[in-house]
Amino acid sequence: MKSSLKALTLAFKQRPRYQKIVIYTAMLYLIFVMILGLLIPFIATKQLPKSLSALLGRDVSIEAIKINPFSFELSVDNINIAEDDTANTFMHINHIATDIMVWKSLFNLDVSLDYLTIDGTDVALARFASSANGSNSAYQYNFSDIVTTLANNSIDEEVKPEPNDSDPISFNINNFTFANANIKITDAITDSALSYNEISILLKQFSTTALLDSSTNANQFSLKLDDNQTGKITLNGQVQLSPLIVNGQLDVNSLSVTPYWRLVDSLFEASLTSADIKLNSTFLITQKSPDTPIEVSLTNTDFALKNLTAKDANRNVASIGLLALNGITVSTAKRSIDINELQTNNADFWLTAAPENINFVNLFSPKLEQLEHILGTSEPAANSTINAPKNANIDVIEPNSNTESEPQWLVTLNKLNLSDYKIEVTESVATELENYWLFSGLSLSTEQFKSDLSLPLSYQLGVDINNQSRIDSSGQFDAKNINLEAELDYQNASLAKLQPYISPFMNITLESGFFSTKGHISADTKDKLIYQGQASIIDLKIKDNLLKQPLLNWQAMTVSELKFDQHAKSLSIDEILFDTLFTRLIIAEDRSTNIADLVVSQVQPADSSIVTEAAPETAPAEAALSSNNEAKAQINAQVATSDTTEAAFNLSINRVAFKDSSAFFADNSLTPNFASGIEQLNGEITQLSSNPDTRASVDLAGKIDKYAPVTLKGDVNPLLANPYLDLNLAFNKVELTSVNPYSGTYAGYYIDKGQLSLALNYQLENNQLVGSNHLVIDQLQLGKPTDSSLATSLPITLAIALLQDRHGVIDLGVDVDGDLDSPSFSIGGIVMTAITNVITKAITAPFSLLAGLVGGDDDEMDKIAFDYGQFDITDKQQSTLTSLAKALNDRPLLKLNVRGDVDLVNDQQALQVQQLHQKLAQLAQIPAEELPADLSASQYPQQGPLTDALIALYQSDLQLDPQLIKQAISEEHPQIDSVELQTRWHIALYNFTLNQQDISEDELGELAQQRANAVKTFLVEQAQIDPSRVFILESRVNTDKNAALATLSLDAN
Repeated sequence: MKSSLKALTLAFKQRPRYQKIVIYTAMLYLIFVMILGLLIPFIATKQLPKSLSALLGRDVSIEAIKINPFSFELSVDNINIAEDDTANTFMHINHIATDIMVWKSLFNLDVSLDYLTIDGTDVALARFASSANGSNSAYQYNFSDIVTTLANNSIDEEVKPEPNDSDPISFNINNFTFANANIKITDAITDSALSYNEISILLKQFSTTALLDSSTNANQFSLKLDDNQTGKITLNGQVQLSPLIVNGQLDVNSLSVTPYWRLVDSLFEASLTSADIKLNSTFLITQKSPDTPIEVSLTNTDFALKNLTAKDANRNVASIGLLALNGITVSTAKRSIDINELQTNNADFWLTAAPENINFVNLFSPKLEQLEHILGTSEPAANSTINAPKNANIDVIEPNSNTESEPQWLVTLNKLNLSDYKIEVTESVATELENYWLFSGLSLSTEQFKSDLSLPLSYQLGVDINNQSRIDSSGQFDAKNINLEAELDYQNASLAKLQPYISPFMNITLESGFFSTKGHISADTKDKLIYQGQASIIDLKIKDNLLKQPLLNWQAMTVSELKFDQHAKSLSIDEILFDTLFTRLIIAEDRSTNIADLVVSQVQPADSSIVTEAAPETAPAEAALSSNNEAKAQINAQVATSDTTEAAFNLSINRVAFKDSSAFFADNSLTPNFASGIEQLNGEITQLSSNPDTRASVDLAGKIDKYAPVTLKGDVNPLLANPYLDLNLAFNKVELTSVNPYSGTYAGYYIDKGQLSLALNYQLENNQLVGSNHLVIDQLQLGKPTDSSLATSLPITLAIALLQDRHGVIDLGVDVDGDLDSPSFSIGGIVMTAITNVITKAITAPFSLLAGLVGGDDDEMDKIAFDYGQFDITDKQQSTLTSLAKALNDRPLLKLNVRGDVDLVNDQQALQVQQLHQKLAQLAQIPAEELPADLSASQYPQQGPLTDALIALYQSDLQLDPQLIKQAISEEHPQIDSVELQTRWHIALYNFTLNQQDISEDELGELAQQRANAVKTFLVEQAQIDPSRVFILESRVNTDKNAALATLSLDAN
């Protein structure tokens, strides 16, 4: 062996020099190849895992490291980094290969690679709760220990950087391939996982010094990422490092959001069951120099969120079929975002609103305690503080800082197209019951909108409500000036849906009713609100819950040419038409009305500052009236003050029309109950206005209980501060049997028969009411009396007999007047007072009423005067009785009572004269009617039978000698002649004899009775009055002895 080596050595020495050089070179190359191809890979395979394990603090293994010393290709197989527990793999790479272009690198003084391939990478990332004591975080990652180890190693090997002003070495690679990568991410905190099964990155012709302007194919890159579902992310482009330029195309297709939602799912009550994202964008990122900001530009960008569905524990609460932003252009240099179209459709939201919560707020508001848990903070978020370096400077932006001079971002949305949206709302805020509202078919489209609000927003809106009504609106909204100009069309809004909101306050049920309106709205924040259009409510049905009966119904109410102007404080309407209107008014047994009972009593809080002590029930009425007057005075003062500071509201209605309308009225406080109705009501009210210079014309006609016509005509203006009216109300042939409850209660009699016609005229001006009432009652017949405690004390039957003529007609004219400023004013009160006064006057002065009928003297008709001692009817009294007979013939229900009276003194003297003359005629044996008409004491005959009779009568009645009287006169007056003596003697005899005549009470009573008989005889025989209507009262006993007459009185038949 030794000899062989010596031989070789000797032979090598004998070689020529060039051969020796070749041999040396070959030997050196062989050694290089062996070291590079065998030794270094061997040593690296053995030592590199140890070094990496020490560096990372993890077990690292490498299956093989290979170097091709000829082509300078390097490959590493099966690199494995274990988890901290060494049982699982943190990262695994199947194969890494590269081709180092050594000679090119040496020639160009750079790093050049022909290719670099990383194939089959598997990475498992995880987050879990922290188990380390004293940790500032509640969680850690499965690579946290690696980061900690690297950080500790960097502190131990801290190297001061040396200044280097030279340019960095250029790096070039023809092809870089990162393929077949798989990354799995698990989060034990949120119990979620993400998996990307296919990740690849490609770089072609990459150079750190390449300029895209000079090479269009340089620095091309491509990234593809597929998740474990259908999501695909593709990124293609080019990059230039200095100055920085990155351009490319990003495509995201069918990327499911639900796996990412699971990372934050515990933060929310809602869960996301599906959502896909699609994104296409062309981007450009530039930075001209390191000192200038990075500029980003996006063009041809489309973003779409599809099939989003979120649910709570029971049902889906939100779903959106499509939410897309198309044609997005973004420029950070111009600070602008331009969106060609925002398109969204096929959405459904389910909202619940209760007094203390809204489901969307609860479902989509993060839970703070879960947020702290996910973020890993050990202190509550509310008490957490930001740990900043001591030397950190926090810049506070003042209001007047330079940031205000920077241009604001401008966002432009050229078009919004929202369609097929549905919103389901269940609310129990206004009421305790849940109320369901469905807003479907919601569509909204807009034209260009800018975030600086420089352009008004044109829009079109449409929505169906509860599958019954619909709102359509289009117009412009100026958000900068807060101004709206819009067309509104709201059709068939169901008023019955408002019932739950009305029930707590009103005892009514809105059974049906559909509201519609169409018009134009102009509004702003400067008190401008104008609405012009029309409105209607059809098929309205409101039921009184207490009576269980209809309260207010109509088939249609239409309002045409409506204009409301809030700033001008005006409302003008061309026409309001009520078709088949019906209303009901009921007075209950306690005299309350169904209208007053409609309001639900509200419980007032027991607050001493609100509730005042009630006045004692025994407080004087005067105090209450005084308080009422003071309150009214205060209200009037406030109104006057208000009038001076604020313009009055102007109301103008050209026409209010009624077609086939009706009303029902019942009074259950009466026994029996009263009920009546006005039907077939037609007519109109025109020119109704608050303008004091205008008068509204009223022309209404209807029928009471379908047969009795009623009309209302005239002029009125109830909208003035001092209302004006001049109205004529006429009822024709109303059956009085329908008001039996009223007549029985207040008149004390039921009505068997009768019809009422009434013509009323009322004039009101300057709060002064003047009215005239023409009342006609035909064929009134009272029935049986009642025992009502409210019945009047007036003799109703007599009043009727006085007022009802021979045709069975009562015709009354009643004038009324009153002052509206009076606290006790009421139209009903003054009318009833006037009618009561007429009846009272008729009863208390019935003959005045009768005298008025025939034009007689009302001071003489109830008293028939007689001559003293006589019972013959004189011509004057015959005229009076004839007038009375005419009146009685016109008042067939009246009965006449006649009572004779005497004048005790004068009638007694007249009867004494008659008795004396009777005796004288008898003694003189001549008929009494042949006695001288002027026979008296001073006109007595000087001689003859009468003289003898007088002397004889004196002697018989007085039992005295007549000659003694004559002798006495002669002795007393001796100078008189015989004729005078004879005259004085006859006078004395006459007077003494007259005084001696005795008139008894019976004779006076008989005179009174004869006078009564004389009156009846004349009325019956001469005036043809039915004897059954004239009654002679007992005059012999019940005689008035103050006047010589017959006293008349009236009764009802």
